[in-house]
Amino acid sequence: MIRKVMPFVFILLATIFDSGGTLYGQSVMRSSGVVLRGTFWDVNDDEALIVIRNDWDHEEVGTGHGGGWLCFYSRVMDRAFVELHLGAVGQVGIDHYTLSGDEVDVSGLIPVLLGLRYNVLPASNSSSLQPYVAAGGGPYWLNRVRVIEPDMASSEVTIHSKMHMGFFVGGGIYFHLASWFALNWDMKLHCINFDPNHDYSGLEVGFGFSFLWGRYQPPSP
Repeated sequence: MIRKVMPFVFILLATIFDSGGTLYGQSVMRSSGVVLRGTFWDVNDDEALIVIRNDWDHEEVGTGHGGGWLCFYSRVMDRAFVELHLGAVGQVGIDHYTLSGDEVDVSGLIPVLLGLRYNVLPASNSSSLQPYVAAGGGPYWLNRVRVIEPDMASSEVTIHSKMHMGFFVGGGIYFHLASWFALNWDMKLHCINFDPNHDYSGLEVGFGFSFLWGRYQPPSP
């Protein structure tokens, strides 16, 4: 799904850049900000967002790959920012078997990542569009809760939790509508446990908005 959409996204961004993108330039260099972003995580090319199956002895309903981020950032140079990312992505699966009961499987991924963002355009640029590249890493907590009810009188609950280190590389764009407010489109490629084939490694695309505050004073030459 993501690979099919990406060419249209790049064409749209190129059109905006070609038009000048000067709706609201950053006349004030803000020192800090926060981003709230919804996201879709393409876990190892598993593109199904919602799954519904119905056989004579088995009903399955599942949804997942959606989540969100809370990101705090602080400017450390004219074009460089330090970022703290707090995220959560989840999946839920429910299976009903006519002859053997029900199963509920809930899994979640909680990353806490420290990163560095670098604006492509110079700080003196007055465009409202600010593309950037980013990279970072940190712990990814994997959690899974499984409930099995073979009959009405019994149930079994299993909880697994494990932490992996990993990293991400990516980029995106801020579209400033005011000196204190911007829209944000972001894309990251996550490598969990430093393994691109890990079950949760994959491409992630998000969209959200940012609030900015403070005034950055460049260091005196």
